[in-house]
Amino acid sequence: MKLAPIRVLSYDIECQGRKGIFPEAKQDPVIQIASILTEHGRMTPIDRQIDVLDTCLPIIGARVKSHSDERELLKSWTKYVVECDPDIITGYNSNNFDMPYILDRAQVIILLFDSELYD
Repeated sequence: MKLAPIRVLSYDIECQGRKGIFPEAKQDPVIQIASILTEHGRMTPIDRQIDVLDTCLPIIGARVKSHSDERELLKSWTKYVVECDPDIITGYNSNNFDMPYILDRAQVIILLFDSELYD
């Protein structure tokens, strides 16, 4: 019996910290999420995408998606993860920093957005 190909999504985030202060999700935005989708046994990646806040120069071999605000960046990356339908999500220090940071930023953005509704 053959196993179905295992899809692996690896990602890394970059945050805009304040000078001399380690980034804190309550204040410092996510400015980039780089993702690569691979399939076990396949020699080349299926896809490479980088979601960025504002703009950046083209990156060879990757699709760059520019966003005008952090809310759109996080929504885009969430949609990308759902569309990729990975079996495994991984990254360097993703369990201890990246994913908790993304989740905390999403909460901050939701609170900010909700407060705007009542102003």
